[in-house]
Amino acid sequence: MSVKNIVQHNLRLSIYNPEHMMIHETLKNLNLDIHKSINSFIIEALVHYIKGIEPEHITNSAKNGDADRQEYLTKKEFDDAVPSIINAVTARVNKELLSTLFTTMVRENIKLPDSGRTMIENEETDVEYGMTKEVADTLSALADKWS
Repeated sequence: MSVKNIVQHNLRLSIYNPEHMMIHETLKNLNLDIHKSINSFIIEALVHYIKGIEPEHITNSAKNGDADRQEYLTKKEFDDAVPSIINAVTARVNKELLSTLFTTMVRENIKLPDSGRTMIENEETDVEYGMTKEVADTLSALADKWS
């Protein structure tokens, strides 16, 4: 019987395997008032089992698809990730700009507010940047807070 809309799979059960014999006895004594046929019972049992397990634990295509999926983003995943990416980049750029600004101000001896100038003049200065490590750390901490 060759019908184009039907596929067949065979099932072999060993009489020496207790689990196989349990399946055989269940199918042999199946209550057909509840289940339409042995075939529909097997289909229902397999569907129930398949739905209860992660697809990558059953099929090769799901396992391989998951590995491929790790390399690509869907449009929705990308759209969901954009705001957090923008926030992270903005914070990083602000931090770098503020750090560069303070370093340039100190190197070029740009006028700082009186409180900042007093801090620099009262401390021993670093030859390269014209400020102490404590002042540099303070400026860095302020840059982190502002970014």
